[in-house]
Amino acid sequence: WSMLNPALVLSIYYVVFKIIARNHQPNFAIWLFAGLLVWNLFNGSSLGATSVVVGKAGIVKKVAFPRELLALSVVGLNMVLFAIQVVVLILAMVLFGITPAWQFVAILPLGLVALLMFTGALSIFLSAVNVYLRDTQHLTEVLLMAWFWGTSIVYAYGTIFLSGHQKAHPVLKWLQYVYLLNPITPIVLTFQRAIYGVTKYSYTPPGSKVPIWYNVLPTWSVAGYSAMLVAVLVVSLGLFLLALVVFGRLEGNFAEEL
Repeated sequence: WSMLNPALVLSIYYVVFKIIARNHQPNFAIWLFAGLLVWNLFNGSSLGATSVVVGKAGIVKKVAFPRELLALSVVGLNMVLFAIQVVVLILAMVLFGITPAWQFVAILPLGLVALLMFTGALSIFLSAVNVYLRDTQHLTEVLLMAWFWGTSIVYAYGTIFLSGHQKAHPVLKWLQYVYLLNPITPIVLTFQRAIYGVTKYSYTPPGSKVPIWYNVLPTWSVAGYSAMLVAVLVVSLGLFLLALVVFGRLEGNFAEEL
């Protein structure tokens, strides 16, 4: 059951983008799974944590304990689901004979720590705010949907920013830096770079003998990807501490609001 929802989502996106839209990117399912791996952990934790304090109102009002643990427990649960999905991904890679980029696999733990820190910060903050503003849960669902499509998961980052469009549209050059301000984007790019391992591919259209090259991921070095992850981790640590402060100020009236 833990794999049913992500497996269904993966299947739908695969059919829509690979078969219906005729995406010719090789091993598209593995590339897609690499991005969904990150997103499922972040999305599931954020949505679940938003309503966790309200959902556990009986315990919150009767038992004294660090209530931040409620939000963090949701992150922990999704971490278990993340581990299950990793096992499935590894089996799929073995089945299709896909080798990851081992030098980038080494920095995946750093990406995971940055993801957990940012997710934990957002989860704690949303769980406290939702006690006072119950519409926060519904607003979070909408924002996360927009956030998903603002992250290069079902489409390639290189299609937008690395395919020569910058010369025709200089605005894209600056938009690229704004795009990377999304904390989830560097983490997704790192997972895709390590697991998928391909930065570009060629495709020869029917009736043509000249292959067309398509960019998928940035060709940054391990140090470049690591620098982005460190930046996300540092910012996330600050946000985590800030979320704890906000939670501490708001939890005093939880019993009355619940």
